[in-house]
Amino acid sequence: MSAEQKPICVVIDTNIWLQESSLLMRTAMGSALLYILKQSNGKIGLPEIIEEELTRNIVENGLKAIEQINKGFKSIEVIMGFRDSYEVPNKAQLEAAVKERLTDLEDVIIGLFFTFEHAKSALRRINEKTQPNGDKNQQFKDSAIWEAILELSDSHTIYFISDDNAFFKNRNKQTEELADNLLNECNKMGAKVSIYNNIASCLKALQQDVPSLDYSNIILTIDNLINSGLRRELATEIGFEITTLAVEKSSLSAFFTEINGKLALIFELCYHCIDIQNNGEIERTEALLRAKGDCLYEIDTQKISDIKMDRERIYWVEPSGEAGRRGVVYASATITIGGSEQVNYTFREPVDFIRSPDLDRKKRVDKFRTKQDFFKQYSTQQRAILEIFLEKYIETGFSVFQNIIGSIIKYPEFAQYGDAIKIITLFGEQEKLEKALNQLQNLLYSV
Repeated sequence: MSAEQKPICVVIDTNIWLQESSLLMRTAMGSALLYILKQSNGKIGLPEIIEEELTRNIVENGLKAIEQINKGFKSIEVIMGFRDSYEVPNKAQLEAAVKERLTDLEDVIIGLFFTFEHAKSALRRINEKTQPNGDKNQQFKDSAIWEAILELSDSHTIYFISDDNAFFKNRNKQTEELADNLLNECNKMGAKVSIYNNIASCLKALQQDVPSLDYSNIILTIDNLINSGLRRELATEIGFEITTLAVEKSSLSAFFTEINGKLALIFELCYHCIDIQNNGEIERTEALLRAKGDCLYEIDTQKISDIKMDRERIYWVEPSGEAGRRGVVYASATITIGGSEQVNYTFREPVDFIRSPDLDRKKRVDKFRTKQDFFKQYSTQQRAILEIFLEKYIETGFSVFQNIIGSIIKYPEFAQYGDAIKIITLFGEQEKLEKALNQLQNLLYSV
């Protein structure tokens, strides 16, 4: 059978299954992919080695989300003096949910057992140090995934979606080309394997044209829906203020979905920003915030729903001419309050765009202390509080800054200065403490 006659099989790497924009194919993007596969009698290839890793990681991520929710509600209880009751799933329920979802998809999934031949060939690749391996990088799992792809390619045209540079030409996923040795193997076998770094780019290669849309108007509508929400937090945290929506720099892609009359949209909205942290001094310039997410769009009513933020990144130029950037990603969960009402809970996780990634956290703090006059503006007790945050950053990473009240409650070192309310009072108000810690983070990341 020639490559042109073979049915489609999309193999999705674990890192794609886990992304918020495609988690378990329950999202707008997942729906769009399932629609195309069902229309073309295509399949999702799910090698056993990916399925096992997928289940384990989703459960682990779910437990982390539950921990974030519990921390958030503890902070609410401290501030409000009470909190509503709520329920979150346990580990067994998370495992059952993953199993149930894969069962729902079994009509479209081709499973592939991990065999001794896969293991033996994967070991050979490691010894040969060929991609997805390297001189000092042994990737048994990735090698086994490739062996499964080659087996599937005998009967299918493969669309492989992965966020792992190891499979790409020059180890750069932006090329969306297979590594030379992997491509040569396909050519020798007469196999057709294409590679993509996200579902959206794979969908563009698979689907027919969507109806004509007023993209500029849709971008403006999405902007109105997220205007006062998530996108402003990142900019204000590091001393920027959003000024205007850059429609000409923003982008939108549309895809059919399983839901009749609805399209899946991927958007990236761009905003010009100004530096308000260094107002009157030498300022950071050319600041641009990029907010990426997806949603559903109803063709007849032009209604937008199910907006899910994926990530935000802000880029700027320092007075020295160096490039600066910070970012966050978003994750979501649903909880039950008071035994009945379901509430969508969204939390943000920082993406650490540190300028000198070779420094560990202790060295970064030490270097920060020798070069910054940051502490001069604060009293002795205020400096002591900020020093505790720095020490906890060394121990635990930047997560200590993400839940300030929770950190004060959690770490006993703060207790000598009183409870959370008293510590906030030392800075005048919570907003001033948050501003101090945001400035501290920004200076830390610029080291």
